[in-house]
This record gives sequence, C-alpha cells and structure tokens, in this order.
Amino acid sequence: MVLTSLVGITHSKEDDVAIDPDIQIGLGLLFTLEGSFERAGDCFGAALGELPHDPLLWNRVAVTLTNAGKADAAIPYYEAALDLHPGYIRCRVNLAVSHANRGVRSPPTVPLIVC
Repeated sequence: MVLTSLVGITHSKEDDVAIDPDIQIGLGLLFTLEGSFERAGDCFGAALGELPHDPLLWNRVAVTLTNAGKADAAIPYYEAALDLHPGYIRCRVNLAVSHANRGVRSPPTVPLIVC
C-alpha cells in the first residue's frame, strides 16, 4: 500500500524535472524489503544523482548491487562512500564481505578499521 502510494507520487510529478531524493530513498528501501533489488538500485541511483556527497547513499547502492548478485559492480560504490567518509566502519565491513564473497581477500589498502 505504501509502496503503491509512493510510486503514484513519483508518477504524478512527471512534469516536474526535479527528482525528490527522499521519495526515491523510501521507494528503494521498500523495494529492498520486497526483494526487488533491481528496482531498489534504480531508486537509490536516482537519489544519488541528487545527493552525490552522501556516503550512506553510496553504501546503499553498493549493498543493493551486492544483494542483486553484482558484487563486482558494488565495489566502486563502496570505495566512493569511503572516499567521502573514510571512517565509515559499516561500509568497510560491507566492502570486506563483498571481497570475501568474490573469493578475494580485501586489498591491504582497505583496512577494516581506520583510526
């Protein structure tokens, strides 16, 4: 129901060029809960276009790609989040898990904890 309402809001704003990143993030979270990772990634990507300096959003895109089975594509997004916020521990853990899922050890240039 909430998902349908949010999708309706985005379609009713077609004449408006600006994308509301908050609505896109909300849709992305709902699609993630539903297991629709492709659609969630589209929503988070649209929000990222409006909020390119948000490390949490870069991490969300990466996690969504990882959940969609695209761990290789997720790595640059994790790295972008860490460029914006080097002390973002959750992102470092996610990056390490992504490397592990690919059967690769994290490079030594990506320490798990930064002091």
